[in-house]
Amino acid sequence: ALTFAPAVLAVLRDPTPTPRAMDEGRLERLAGRLVAFDLRYRRWVLGAGGAIAALAVVGLTQIEVDTTFTRNLKADHPLRQSMAAFDRSLAGSSTLQVMLETGERDAFKRPENLQALRDLQVSIDEIPEVGDTTSLAEYLMVVNRAFHDGDPEHFSIPATQRLVSQFLFFVWSDQLGAFVDSEFKSVRILVRRSHYSSQEGRTMIKTIESHFDVLPEYIDAFVTGDLPLVIHTIDEITRGQAVSLSAAILIIFGILVAYFRSLRIALLALIPNALPVLVYFGVLGLSGVTLNITTALIACIVLGIAVDDTIHFLVRFREEVRISGDEGKAAEAALRLVMRPVTVTTAALCAA
Repeated sequence: ALTFAPAVLAVLRDPTPTPRAMDEGRLERLAGRLVAFDLRYRRWVLGAGGAIAALAVVGLTQIEVDTTFTRNLKADHPLRQSMAAFDRSLAGSSTLQVMLETGERDAFKRPENLQALRDLQVSIDEIPEVGDTTSLAEYLMVVNRAFHDGDPEHFSIPATQRLVSQFLFFVWSDQLGAFVDSEFKSVRILVRRSHYSSQEGRTMIKTIESHFDVLPEYIDAFVTGDLPLVIHTIDEITRGQAVSLSAAILIIFGILVAYFRSLRIALLALIPNALPVLVYFGVLGLSGVTLNITTALIACIVLGIAVDDTIHFLVRFREEVRISGDEGKAAEAALRLVMRPVTVTTAALCAA
C-alpha cells in the first residue's frame, strides 16, 4: 500500500491525463444531507445511541457460549448425514471416556473394584441422554455368563480375583486392552451418545461427575477424551476472543489519546468504535445466537471496520476544524471528503 502500489501507479499513469471537473457525486451530496440531519437532531441521535447501547448491554448479559459442531455444515454434507445416521440407528456418534484410577497394581482384577466400576457404568447408563456404555466389567460379566452355559443369573462379576485373571487370560485381546492399562491400575468406561453442542456436552459431563459418589474413596474418577478437550478448547478460544476485543478497544483508546492529545476527545472518538461491537454482542444475546468461534471472530471484523471508518473521519475532521474554526462546517467538509473511501472500503470488507 505504501511502496509497491504507488510505484505501479506511477509507471502506469497516463502521460497526458484529461482534466476532470470535481463535481459532487451522490455520496457527497448524501454526506451533506446526513450532516445537516445529525446537527439538527443531535440530541435525538445521541439519545437513540444511548438507548441502543443500554439495550445491547441487556442482551450482553444473556449471551451463551455454545458451539454445535456440525451446524456450520450444509444439511446434505456427507459428514453431517453420516453422523445423523449414527445418532439415529446406533448408540451415537459422540464419545467420551470416564477414567477410574488407583495407585495399586492389579486393583481392577479385584471383584469389589470391578463391581464399583460396574455400578458406576450402570448409573451412567441410566442418564437419559446416554446411548450406550462399555467397560472391562461388562466384558467379564459376558464371559462369566458364557462359561455358565449362558445362564442369565451368572451375568455378574466373577467371584474371585483368580477367576478374573483366568477369564482375562482366556479372552484377552487388543480390543479389551483398550479398556485397562497393563498394570490394571486404571480403567475406562466408554460413553456414547448423540452428537451434541458444547453446552450440552458441558451439562453431560457435570451429570456424569455427579455419579462419582458411588465409588470408594480410594478410586479417583474424571471425564476425559477428545470431546471434552474440544469443548474446553472451544470455550477458551471464544472467551479469549472476548478478552482480546476488550484489550483491542483499550489499545485503540490509547492511540486516540496519543493522536488527539486529549482524553476528552479520545473518549468521544471511542464511542463510535465501541458501539458497533457492543451492539453486535447485544444482538447475539437478544436473538439467541450463541457465542462461538465463528461469531467471536466476526466481532473482530466489526471492530476493524468501525475503527477504519472513524479514524478516517476524525483525522479529516481535526484538519478541517483547524482550517475553518467551525465544528459544524468541519463535520460537513470532513464527511464529504471521506464518504467515498469509507463507503468503498466498508463495502469491500463486508462483501469479503
